[in-house]
Amino acid sequence: MGVVHEVTLLAKQLLVGNGFLVPFSSAEKLLEDGCLLIEGNLIQDIGITRLLQKRYPQSEFIDAGRGLIMPGLINAHSHLYSSLARGMPFGFAPPSNFLQILERLWWRLDRALDGEGIYYSALAGLIAAVRCGTTTIIDHHASPSCATGSLEAIARALKEVGIRGCLSYEVSDRHGSQSVREGIEENLRHLDWCQEHGEGMISGSFGLHASLTLSDDTLGECRDSVSGKEVSFHLHLAEDRTDVEDCHKKYGKTITSRLEEFGILGPKTIAAHCVQVTDKELDILGQTDTKIVHNPRSNMNNAVGAAPIARMWEKGLRPAIGTDGMGMNMILETYFAYLLHKHQSSDPRVLPPDQAVEMMVLNNSRVAGIFFAPKLGVIEVGNLADVIIISYDPPTEINTDNLFSHLILGLEDMRVTTTIVNGRVLMKEGRLLTVEEEKVRAEVKKVTARIWQKMREI
Repeated sequence: MGVVHEVTLLAKQLLVGNGFLVPFSSAEKLLEDGCLLIEGNLIQDIGITRLLQKRYPQSEFIDAGRGLIMPGLINAHSHLYSSLARGMPFGFAPPSNFLQILERLWWRLDRALDGEGIYYSALAGLIAAVRCGTTTIIDHHASPSCATGSLEAIARALKEVGIRGCLSYEVSDRHGSQSVREGIEENLRHLDWCQEHGEGMISGSFGLHASLTLSDDTLGECRDSVSGKEVSFHLHLAEDRTDVEDCHKKYGKTITSRLEEFGILGPKTIAAHCVQVTDKELDILGQTDTKIVHNPRSNMNNAVGAAPIARMWEKGLRPAIGTDGMGMNMILETYFAYLLHKHQSSDPRVLPPDQAVEMMVLNNSRVAGIFFAPKLGVIEVGNLADVIIISYDPPTEINTDNLFSHLILGLEDMRVTTTIVNGRVLMKEGRLLTVEEEKVRAEVKKVTARIWQKMREI
């Protein structure tokens, strides 16, 4: 279709230096005039720029221009198909609650999706990810009119752009038993596909929507379908009071207790949102080591409340962070979390910069570690070479002591200029190298117009 560059962008040896290296490792927070060596798809050396240039004189060199050199960012809960939602027409009274938002907007969009819409929405979202320095996404997909093969369409886009991703398909009862079976089979098919074709770049989990659209029979069928396999689940948990009230009315228990009884929770399970959870539920999530993913902008936009992030930290839980379809900018998402919880608690001490950045980097790295190895999200020798350069020239000094404050409050002055994934340069000095961005955008606009018309007819 003429939107993909047929070029090889993997250098044998690549130095990235002349910047403030922010490794997020146990060793140092900041290395001024830092440099790292990439060989193949791994980070193989770290040090001062001039020393590494002398040690590896034949290496290609990317100059960070005194900007920030950081590990690629991770989006721990995304919905790529939401790329087609920006500017989406209402055509009806605006939703007044969360269930109406689902019924009038998202469940109409996902029903309107076809193979072409899935592919181009993924391309659009992945281009945005490259531009934001988001190098790994953990995506949760739904397209009930086109479930079969949907994850392969997204995987194709991942390979073409060069982003690392974990995909799952959302199983839900809302379209009947045949739709449930198609969703289960799509998850299983993709998990098998990853074994042969993932190449360390594409992984899979088993997607579930939320308690309110999953019967006991469906939950049991999903669990049984992966019995004896090393498989993770990815679902929405207690995003809104509607979900909580539905579970109490139908089953007489909390959502977390219900999921625990079905064996859905555990150290490889991602529970997105967790807004309306009790202290007891937090204890269950902690005891099962379930990975919580916070989505502050989505929660604010849907007016569902604020997750008890401060309480999670007090209990030793370490929530990760995702966008839930609200773009791909993880620094912006973290900035909103930083502000939201101060405002919600009326306490400026809540979620200080170091905790906010830890959530974005280290906690997200733990989630990505379920699906990818070697390690992601930290710049250390032997880790995967997902690296970004951020142009940043603040009016004040930047050092180890004030680094986290700069990363949160310096957002307006930051621009990602270079994105490297798995040792492959996807964007250099603001220019995408793997896809022809303008041609993709033109195609996305055509596809979106058709999808929106289908939405009007649903």
